[in-house]
Amino acid sequence: MGDCHSFGADERTQLVNTTLSSFRQGLYLGGDFRIAKVLVRNYPVYIALRSEWGFFDENFSDLAKRIVEMERAFWPDYRYTFFLVSAIPTGGAEFSSVGGTSLENAFALFLSPRTQIKDLRFLLTHELLHQWNTRQFGNLQEPEQLLYWWSEGITDFYTHRLLLRNGLFTPQEFLKTYNEALRNYTQSKVRNAPNSRIETDFRKNAEVGRLPYLRGMLFATKLDYAIRDASKSQYSLDDVMRDLLKSAQRNEKAGVKIITPKRFDADILMSHIERRLGRSYSDEFDRYIEQGETIELAATISALVSNVATCHSGPMKPGLIAGPQPRLKKSSVSSLKALPIKRV
Repeated sequence: MGDCHSFGADERTQLVNTTLSSFRQGLYLGGDFRIAKVLVRNYPVYIALRSEWGFFDENFSDLAKRIVEMERAFWPDYRYTFFLVSAIPTGGAEFSSVGGTSLENAFALFLSPRTQIKDLRFLLTHELLHQWNTRQFGNLQEPEQLLYWWSEGITDFYTHRLLLRNGLFTPQEFLKTYNEALRNYTQSKVRNAPNSRIETDFRKNAEVGRLPYLRGMLFATKLDYAIRDASKSQYSLDDVMRDLLKSAQRNEKAGVKIITPKRFDADILMSHIERRLGRSYSDEFDRYIEQGETIELAATISALVSNVATCHSGPMKPGLIAGPQPRLKKSSVSSLKALPIKRV
């Protein structure tokens, strides 16, 4: 049994130096939790579990450690000297549900008892990515729903990418989940809704609530291809993400508060994208994000599956080659085809 929170674990008394906002966004646990500690570059990651699950505690700890390692390596960012991951049961044994939220130096999972370890890979990766996007970048400009395509959709894009790159998704699993996203986007009745509708109906309409995840993920797919193509594979969307983090860190060191009054907005994004793309991407942003024009991926599907497991700054790794894909139409679904793995 043990108590832990976003700023420490198993300490009877503790002095915390933090902001009121960070304190409010913390995770605080007490009671019959089983506490384990794993190390990532000699810094502790605490695991807090209670109740019984469809997996062993050790399996959960191993998965959490691996995901923390891969995400910190991606940025790279090893400034976290403490981190906490918790799992709390919710619902009965007859239900199957997973959910979670990113908090200060922590994330909390809410799982049904029948949850299997393989069901946690996507959720853990997605929620941990929010420690950077957008917690490190700054609060979203109000109304924040207009930037959910970025905070959630780009996060889904990188959840897929990092799981595949690091062997937590097989190529077949990656293709299956991407196909599902393509299918859901293509068949969505609100696919062409303007971004302004997400502001008004995000919590009122389930399809509208799902739209920024799908739209942002596919927009990132198209944007990543555009950057790679324009730079002859010298840069990718990865560089934009790391540029955003470095910029936020420089502002923090200089004493500039990017959360108040400065907030994270589309203009900041477009300036960083232009730097790596070599031109403005504002027209595409207006068409696909603001106006809701259908995102066509026919020219980028092959590049997606061949490049998604590579890093531009390192040696090329095995990837997948996909065959030609049809254009997205209202009555059709463009899908990724799993072909034999080739070295590209």
